[in-house]
Amino acid sequence: MCTRLFTLSALLFLLAFNIQPAQSAPKVVVSISPVHALAVQVMKGITKPALLLKGNIDPHSYSLKPSHVMALNKADLIVVVAPTFETFLAKTLAELRSKKQVLTLSAQPGMTLHEPRKSTDWNKGSKEHDHGDHDDVDDHDDHDHGNIDPHLWLDPANAKQIVKALVKSLSLLDNPNASHYAANGKQALEKLDTLDNKLRAALRPVRKTPYLVLHDGFQYFEQHYGLNALGALTLSSEHAPGARRLRQIRKIIKQQHIKCVFAEPQFSNRLIATVTENTNARAGTLDLLGISINTGANAYSEMMINLATSLKTCLAR
Repeated sequence: MCTRLFTLSALLFLLAFNIQPAQSAPKVVVSISPVHALAVQVMKGITKPALLLKGNIDPHSYSLKPSHVMALNKADLIVVVAPTFETFLAKTLAELRSKKQVLTLSAQPGMTLHEPRKSTDWNKGSKEHDHGDHDDVDDHDDHDHGNIDPHLWLDPANAKQIVKALVKSLSLLDNPNASHYAANGKQALEKLDTLDNKLRAALRPVRKTPYLVLHDGFQYFEQHYGLNALGALTLSSEHAPGARRLRQIRKIIKQQHIKCVFAEPQFSNRLIATVTENTNARAGTLDLLGISINTGANAYSEMMINLATSLKTCLAR
């Protein structure tokens, strides 16, 4: 009873002197771990954002759980990469958009965006250059990415734009803490510059070494660091390459002296083993979502360092 009277008295005091009660920290939900790590840095000292997709999950083919829908309903800000990346969120976001603030990273100013590649072979000099194998539909990506490749977080310059967009959105949502977000954002940008310089130096010795990837998900990383990726087994992680495509890949490995073919941790390694068998190419693994990394403030830098380390270790051997 005494506690109730005290609470009521405190509220009447605030109203009498036109004092607003302190605003609670905004509830933020982020779709994937690399972007979540950047949000953790910007929100340091205020609160922690929630991560939607944890562990070994492919965003292209995921289905929302009731607990995720509940978290989205409670959120003040929802951070997603692109409408065609987190396709499992489309219906829920359409229902929530009038009530919730949604930060779509692909729509932010200053973001470097690349068009999705239409071919699985990127070396114009290759005899096996493929503009689309219409007889083998498994080689194609009929998943609509719109007019952009959505894996934009793999470019550190874009990561900086993500930090700036987070600072702006959070400052508008929680103005009393705007200076705090700005200070955190400045620190995050400095860390990204340091990381970028470190990765550029690490990758310099293997920039010209040819390699292949499982699916076309690393274009932003390749272009930012000037790497020599010559193609992918398939354009989409959702479609396995057919037998004809696998035969083409084996020819490319021999003709182009491919040093490594990289798998991804959320998919089977059988395809990589098949195409590298009886060739000089080695098998490696590239993780573009940081699946094997603990979530938190360091997850983005650890993911990017792991990508560079995996490439350098396999290509330089």
